[in-house]
Amino acid sequence: MPGKWLPPVLLIALLLLIAACDGTNPAPPNGGQPTVEVRDDLPLLRTRINLPTTVTGAKWTVQPLGTSTSEVPGPTDTVLYAYLIANDDQPLSFGAQPRQGSPQQSITLPTGVAEAIIPASELNSVVKKPGTYQMHGLAYDPSYFDLGSYRGLFAIKLANGMLVAMQTQ
Repeated sequence: MPGKWLPPVLLIALLLLIAACDGTNPAPPNGGQPTVEVRDDLPLLRTRINLPTTVTGAKWTVQPLGTSTSEVPGPTDTVLYAYLIANDDQPLSFGAQPRQGSPQQSITLPTGVAEAIIPASELNSVVKKPGTYQMHGLAYDPSYFDLGSYRGLFAIKLANGMLVAMQTQ
């Protein structure tokens, strides 16, 4: 009796294999890079990082740092990128103190993140390289934005806002 079931099981297995390899599964968007989900809700952002009350808007995203197969950084390690906007009477620092040493800092952002959270008018004046944007700005102490689960990587003042990056601890 087991012989009666073997051909249908093999046929089903073969059909599943063909379906998995038929090439109809499209490539992920952005050339295989993770999708950037952009948020603008300040109340949720305030639960993750320290923000001065003068911040009136933000576009932010959380991106994985590691992969499911890596140990360090691991699959639960993330980077939070936020582009902060403040009202007109806010000082340039958005609450943070200028970074000691060099007043300028150069950082690299993945293209998808930069295009998702930074206004296009600001991206027009920065260097775009394959897969990244090279950003320059006045550097501030990113630890001001630490609130517990994230630690500051960088905070730079751009033309009309501040770009902050925080990494899980």
